[in-house]
Amino acid sequence: MPRRQERAGRYVRESDERLIAGTTTMESATKLVNDHCERQHYICETEYEWREAISSVEVPYMERPALLAMLAAAKSEVDPLLGGLKRGS
Repeated sequence: MPRRQERAGRYVRESDERLIAGTTTMESATKLVNDHCERQHYICETEYEWREAISSVEVPYMERPALLAMLAAAKSEVDPLLGGLKRGS
């Protein structure tokens, strides 16, 4: 019996917004997550990809808009949740 194709929710976060200017860190993390989704045959719709550049030290998780949107979608709209994180150096 074929496996049901699942819709993936993808969350990519850079730890500091100052680190993304002029770099490809967010794009490379997104590519890694999307490559994994492709290998797993997940459906990847752009509306279920969230990105943000925000510090987890300075901003509690309950104040991160993209994270909260992803968690809300996880209740009924997406199956697996996948994430990528680029930590500041």
